[in-house]
Amino acid sequence: MLESERTFVQFSCSSVWRSGKRRKMRKGTAERRLQILEAAVHCFIKQGYHQTGMRDVAAQARVSLGNVYNHFAGKEEILATIAGLEAEELAVFVSQLRGEGDPTLRLERFVADYAAYSGQADNALLSLEIVAAAAREPKMAALFLGNRQKLVEALAALVGEFRQSADGLAAQEEVARLLLDTMEGQAIRMVIEGRKPNETEMSTLQHFALAAVSGAAITD
Repeated sequence: MLESERTFVQFSCSSVWRSGKRRKMRKGTAERRLQILEAAVHCFIKQGYHQTGMRDVAAQARVSLGNVYNHFAGKEEILATIAGLEAEELAVFVSQLRGEGDPTLRLERFVADYAAYSGQADNALLSLEIVAAAAREPKMAALFLGNRQKLVEALAALVGEFRQSADGLAAQEEVARLLLDTMEGQAIRMVIEGRKPNETEMSTLQHFALAAVSGAAITD
């Protein structure tokens, strides 16, 4: 497993374990659940969600198939858990966008941080697999669309600060979606090209983001 895959799951699970329900869970059980989630993320990225079976997850986790089913009823529950973990991670960006202080600085920090997050190879590849799976299963799509909508709403609120509510909420949310689409699209392109965005590309992205949220014309 890539270290970034492990970090993705461990970081997200840590806040879940701090809840009252997780505090009651035996340490060994929690660690085994994490082990299975790590294995599932690895399999989904390597083989694709629909090509991965529970036996594949068990083999990757080096546990019995029955052990996997003791923790998860099936792949759908595993993916739903991943959606919950994604919500934990995106909450950091939502708080960043809804924070106080200079809106330009908040936007710049968000663009830099979200570009770095989206540009991690495992995040980008897993996102593609999730999109492919969600396109076939509306209930699954709703889980991840709900996560993204919270991010859209937070970014739209920042757009409103720049435009002083001159536009309606629907227009502000559309600007937010287009900006997120642009950032995520660039991240996928960088992964395909096997590189990170250079200084000029990041500067252009920051400039584009500021122009998009403020409604200003994009100039050289």
